[in-house]
Amino acid sequence: MNIREIRKKAYQQLHKPPKFSSLKFKSVENTYLLKTFDIYGRVYQDFLKYKYLIGMLYLAPSTSSKIPDVNLCKHAGDCIKFCFFTSSSKYQEARNIRTRWFIENKTNFMNSLILAIIKLLRLAKCNNLIPAVRLNGLSDVTWEDEFFIVDEEVQTVLKRYSGDLNQFYSLPEKFSLTTIFEVFNHVQFYDYTKYLPDERKIKKYQNYFLCYSYDKHMKNKVSSILKDKKNIAIIVMHKQDILDSYEEDENKPICLILDGDIYDNRFLDNKFNPDNEYGKIILLEADSKAKKERSTSNTIIEDYISLKKLLPNL
Repeated sequence: MNIREIRKKAYQQLHKPPKFSSLKFKSVENTYLLKTFDIYGRVYQDFLKYKYLIGMLYLAPSTSSKIPDVNLCKHAGDCIKFCFFTSSSKYQEARNIRTRWFIENKTNFMNSLILAIIKLLRLAKCNNLIPAVRLNGLSDVTWEDEFFIVDEEVQTVLKRYSGDLNQFYSLPEKFSLTTIFEVFNHVQFYDYTKYLPDERKIKKYQNYFLCYSYDKHMKNKVSSILKDKKNIAIIVMHKQDILDSYEEDENKPICLILDGDIYDNRFLDNKFNPDNEYGKIILLEADSKAKKERSTSNTIIEDYISLKKLLPNL
């Protein structure tokens, strides 16, 4: 059973709250924007005692939507060659339509996203799960820059559920510009990004966690990013070999190296050795398509020696 089938089965087993599909907004699009799946802790049980219900938004990455002058992955590098978007044509059209909606009618899109997150919160509460949201399932949008006004109709919906879900959000003021993080100020958001830390203005949003994805434009900045207590995800060829070498290394780097494939919830990574003064390296195993591109990629790290070369000052 592949990961898609596991997620679909997990979703089908969830209890649906009453009138679950009744949240509508003035749009011809499907308001249920978030793909939802249940993440189970498989190892590291001390840190993954609870189940998370993750809502993930999939837009068309980079320039794949074919919309003129639109690039949703500004710093995309070698990852374009093996992007998950290209692995199946079945979902590409839906992601392209969703992306066009986001670009051409952003206020409507963001208000519909609020309803999608309300559905996620209700579904999580009904199943005693912890909700979290990843907005860049494939894209690299700077969501902290996406300001919008909450529609009065959506304001009404937020008020309707505020009694049951008041621990997750605050009612926004009418006609004031806001971000999705300010509306759902007690929901955990997280993403991977190829922007550099100083390009992302997220300090005011305590509920938004970013993991920085390694690419060639970061090659000389890895140490400084880690020293600033930011985490970096790196795609590697043979993850287990690297982890074994790391454990056996008597002169291992000061920063912690973790297996990033055990769970997707990157905001949990800092629970491991929280007193370490450096950020963490999160290893992700290259998939079969990425491994075929290894000879022309500056992103995929081959072995432990190559990994340590990125850390000259650690």
